[in-house]
Amino acid sequence: MSTAPPSQRRRIWDAPVRVFHWSLAACFGALWLTREAQRMDLHAAAGYAMAALIVFRLLWGFVGGWPARFAAFAHSPAAALRYLRQSMTGRAPEFLSHNPAGSWSVYLLLGSATLGVVSGVLLIAAEHGLGPLAASVSVLVAPTIHSLHEIVAWAMVALFCAHIAGVVVGSLAHRQNLLLSMVSGHKDHVPADLPPVRSRALVAFVLALGLAGGLYAYLGASGWNESYATLRAQSKQDAAAMVPGVWGEECGSCHLAYPAQLLPARSWQRMLREQDAHFGESLGLKDERLAELEALALDPAPARWAGATLQASVAPAESPQRITETGFWRERHRRLQDADFKSDWVSGKHDCAACHADAFSGAFSPRLIRIPTIAAPP
Repeated sequence: MSTAPPSQRRRIWDAPVRVFHWSLAACFGALWLTREAQRMDLHAAAGYAMAALIVFRLLWGFVGGWPARFAAFAHSPAAALRYLRQSMTGRAPEFLSHNPAGSWSVYLLLGSATLGVVSGVLLIAAEHGLGPLAASVSVLVAPTIHSLHEIVAWAMVALFCAHIAGVVVGSLAHRQNLLLSMVSGHKDHVPADLPPVRSRALVAFVLALGLAGGLYAYLGASGWNESYATLRAQSKQDAAAMVPGVWGEECGSCHLAYPAQLLPARSWQRMLREQDAHFGESLGLKDERLAELEALALDPAPARWAGATLQASVAPAESPQRITETGFWRERHRRLQDADFKSDWVSGKHDCAACHADAFSGAFSPRLIRIPTIAAPP
């Protein structure tokens, strides 16, 4: 009569897998908490770290400890469905590596994380002209990429919730603390005759050190570590080129001299034609001055990402008179309420400089967004 080999508590997950697991969870948490534009560099840093983790896990799936290898949990979709049905009846078998349903959560999380990283790189290139694909992606596709990026993010939330639920169900069903196993690396009920799993602590240390070093290097290169002091200084130099003297004199006498690139030329032409009814007032400009302003409107300095995106969001037949009437402006400020534009620090929706330190340069970099409050002016 044959008997099952004795079982014991042994290491199943090597250190690199555990560092990967918790680092991926930390990256997603950081990504979710930094999804506002003014935290873009923290968001991007977490995204690049996630990309590095994905690459590592794909490689480790072939050279890591045997439970971490893809061959150890290469289950079919049918096997995953069968496992879920067995779980509902309490008859699901125990697996040393990922069970069939868990294996597909790993595949889907890696796939969605990859799609999230790719769409994120495309998005910052299209919306801000930043990242490795800067100037290679048209601003016209930014809304589509933005929607895709958000869908992927919500899909990952659902997958993480399903993953956590699976850990809870599996822990109860097999009387095994699966959460603690991913901390310590050990599991109960492991047959004694299985090959041992090495710790590979040095690989885990190099992985953690690489992630920390990469994050520090990116934040330093982006200017985050210096509170973007260099970028602020550069924006002041750029302002003179974006707003010529004549334009600044006439427009800046009453409000921010918005760079001409922020609206289509037809909007400025209409504004100059209707100068006698300029928002309830007359500009009182002479023909010679009108001609100078119109020439600047028709041949402005090259539009930066903000101007190009604002113009692209205006229908060809429209000539809005306010930047706040453009589709891109409304989409970007949709989370703000009217009350947010009325405080001791913000005089209205037209007061771009209250939140954008580089408004006069027309750059409107997400890195220089500072939304003021009564307690903390910009």
